[in-house]
Amino acid sequence: MQWSEDSTGVYLPIWWQLPCNIICTISFLLSSYIILQQFMNYRKPQEQRLVIRILLLVPIFSVTCLSATLNPSFTKIYLDFIREFYEAFVIYTFFSYLTLILGGERKIITELSAGKRPTRHVLYCIYGNIDLSNPYSFLSVKRGVLQYVWFKPFYCLFLLICQVYQWDKVEVWLLIFYNMSVTWSLYNLALFWKCLYDELKQYHPWMKFMCVKLIIFASYWQGMI
Repeated sequence: MQWSEDSTGVYLPIWWQLPCNIICTISFLLSSYIILQQFMNYRKPQEQRLVIRILLLVPIFSVTCLSATLNPSFTKIYLDFIREFYEAFVIYTFFSYLTLILGGERKIITELSAGKRPTRHVLYCIYGNIDLSNPYSFLSVKRGVLQYVWFKPFYCLFLLICQVYQWDKVEVWLLIFYNMSVTWSLYNLALFWKCLYDELKQYHPWMKFMCVKLIIFASYWQGMI
């Protein structure tokens, strides 16, 4: 049996390391090819710039995940924060993409949402309705999505401090707040999709939303496990 070892003395059997190498390489090459195709057919630059930013999440994840299996200590210090920041950036980019293909915030408020009945919250335990024709309601949904983007850098910084000084109890609270933040962000993203379902239907938003949601949640719980 062959094993690989990094500077921290963590061993990985070759039957575990080899599939990691293959899968990460395939993911990197496939996503790079798709990004290249976007550049070769660059006909809608405003939309495609956002699409490319979202697609870049896959090669970034591939490189950092492969690096984590080869040298966990190096990745944790120098690369993990890049993946974490970009993860938050993708949520912001995805919301911007949905807004763009609908014609912008002004059109959503003054035209697409005008005359529509207010939408109930996805979670019925939350009282009240959402009416995106009301600028304050639209701003509330937008803030709900983007608060995670602002929270993530501070979370990464304080988490690193907690790990250095071994503040285990503080780290637990950080994880609780992190889960609350990312859940609220994705909830508001789903609420935005629900309010404008008819307008977004032609763009097949459900699969796109699930891809973004699953990547972020799956990567987080994978790291926890």
